[in-house]
Amino acid sequence: MSAPQPAEPTVPTLPWHAAYPAPRKAKPLDVEREEVLALLKAQREDQYISGTRGFLLVDLRRVDYEGGTIRGSINLPAQSLYPTIPTLYSILKAASVQKVIWYCSSSRGRGPRAAGWFSDYLSDQGDSDMQSLVLVDGIKGWATAGPEYTEWMDEYDEALSLLRRELDGIKDILARSVECDVMEMSEAAWNTDVHMSLLHLALRGYPAVEAYNITTAPPCRELLPPNVTGDESKAKLVDLSINVRPLAM
Repeated sequence: MSAPQPAEPTVPTLPWHAAYPAPRKAKPLDVEREEVLALLKAQREDQYISGTRGFLLVDLRRVDYEGGTIRGSINLPAQSLYPTIPTLYSILKAASVQKVIWYCSSSRGRGPRAAGWFSDYLSDQGDSDMQSLVLVDGIKGWATAGPEYTEWMDEYDEALSLLRRELDGIKDILARSVECDVMEMSEAAWNTDVHMSLLHLALRGYPAVEAYNITTAPPCRELLPPNVTGDESKAKLVDLSINVRPLAM
């Protein structure tokens, strides 16, 4: 009988963006959906007169490009964006575009990263006329903001959009957990980026129940295990809490 072969070590899978440099700014400029809606409405009126547009919306989704997109957006998947930025900039500059507004599902990963990359390129070109902005809350925030916003979407499917948002939420959490693991992030980073997101997703649909990050709160001594005493008990802190608000009678 042959001896069992040792298991090969597991190689962690790097996120797709690890092949490219991180944006130089930790947080790019953002824009609220109310402002984008106002831009769309103003553009509709202005195009009847001038036929031009001063901004461009870029939907960065790839496999999750379903459920509808904001009207007038172009689809440039984030995974293949970085090498195309110089060409994209030349096209937008020639078209006199002043604002480039990026978004993905939630604008927490791909959106800020693309906006940061493009902002870095604008700085390298010495271009202070064009702005690179990320749409706060992405397409999920837009699609859930009510009919005033969904009427400005193409191919909007309410049922599919809801399912897609839930799936995207799970994928976002998975991507952040992989990044935390690969980067050997601290417990605090795991709590903020992964565990809180999981709790928010699990508690969605329960308006009377909320989750909080309370990493400086000491636990009740009565709730500590019997073998935790002395200095060890003082070092213990609560990470997260689930709070239930009493319903009004």
